[in-house]
Amino acid sequence: MNFRNLFKKNKADQSPVNTDVQDQPVIDPSVFVEEQPPVESVQTSKSPSVSRLDKFFRTDHEWYGYKEGYANPSTDFMEMKLRAIRSEFRLELDRSLDELRSRCAAARIHVIKISGMPGRMELEIQEKIRQLETAIEDLERQKVLSVDDEGMISSAISRYIVGFTKGVRQYQQEKHFAFETGLF
Repeated sequence: MNFRNLFKKNKADQSPVNTDVQDQPVIDPSVFVEEQPPVESVQTSKSPSVSRLDKFFRTDHEWYGYKEGYANPSTDFMEMKLRAIRSEFRLELDRSLDELRSRCAAARIHVIKISGMPGRMELEIQEKIRQLETAIEDLERQKVLSVDDEGMISSAISRYIVGFTKGVRQYQQEKHFAFETGLF
């Protein structure tokens, strides 16, 4: 065999390129083209300050109290956890207050920008500022009340204490039962 023949193609091996449409795969245009134009999704605006506090209050403090009372039946442990709940509440209040204050400042700057324009826009923004200031005052009052476990935090504290007491009671019953039966 000749060395040059290795790199040459036989004329019999060369066949014309088949350009039939039947051999090519069919691509569905809906894969690449959207039939509906994009639509901007409308989000309902909840104030983030409310959602932070809602998240705190949605926590099942009674369940956590039960678990921790069963695992650590100690008054010192309960007091430590109550301090943690109070501090977490105050932290969320501070974050909410910061956000409300920044929204209020932004609204005041907006009022300055649109001052002198005809219409009621300025009055609407002034009313929104008054509402924000009222919400700020309410949250500051709640922060002061939280020192004595009163106000909004009172429900979380009392639910934790109830759960902790149930957990300690369950622990005591099981410990007493296990001691009497000689299981442990």
